[in-house]
Parts: sequence; structure tokens; C-alpha cells
Amino acid sequence: MKTWIITSNRRKVFDLKKYFQNTGSNQIDWRTYNRNNISTGDTVFIYSTAPDCRLRYKMKVVRTDISGNEYKDDQPYWKNGLESDNNAYENYKQTNTFFRMELVEELEENDKYKLKKLKEFGFNPRKPITELDSKIKL
Repeated sequence: MKTWIITSNRRKVFDLKKYFQNTGSNQIDWRTYNRNNISTGDTVFIYSTAPDCRLRYKMKVVRTDISGNEYKDDQPYWKNGLESDNNAYENYKQTNTFFRMELVEELEENDKYKLKKLKEFGFNPRKPITELDSKIKL
């Protein structure tokens, strides 16, 4: 099993916090990145950009290879134009594949989850996804 960090920008791209609060769901579908081999059972930490600048969620991958037809509806939580453009949203769903994650826990504020510490592990918040070395335990 691998451990990953993915970046989420709730102010400019997608409001994951509101998604979890408003939908009552503990699962979210995320776009698959072609260069990474995310597998069922992998752990994914979600890094929330400003104003948080820390790891916010610990997730477990429960399914991969999800098509746009199976994608969980999350249109109201997008901030980059997809929230109001149905055609762009449908195009996004149909031209990508996704993996499904389940919320394990919302992480407390802690220095070990903040950007300064994460950079020591090679994390770069400008990259959409980072695989962590198996020796690193968060």
C-alpha cells in the first residue's frame, strides 16, 4: 500500500469542507492522475491550501477506475466555473477517470501536518499529487 498527499484549494477550485458538511457523504471521487498508480487500499492525505495550509483529511482509496457515469455529483462545490457551467461539468466527468476515497478522519491542527513540516518530506503544494516515502509516518 502506498501513501499519497493530494492538494485541494477550497477557495479557488473545490470546497471539500462544504461538500462533507452539506452532503453527509463520507466519500468523494477524485480525478486520476495518469502518472501515478493509486490503488484500492492506499492512504491519501488531503492538503488544504490557504487559509489552512495543512493536511486536513485522511482518506482511504476504496475504488479505482470510476467512469464519469459513476461519478458522485459534486457540481455545487466547484469554484472554477464548473459549478455553473453544466456543459463544462459534463465534459470534465466524461473525459476523465476517477478514484473514490472514503474519509477516515478529519485531522486536528498539529505542527506535523503544516506545510513547513511537509516540505521536509518532499511535499510541494503546487504539485497536484505527491507519493510519500514508505518510511514516513504521519
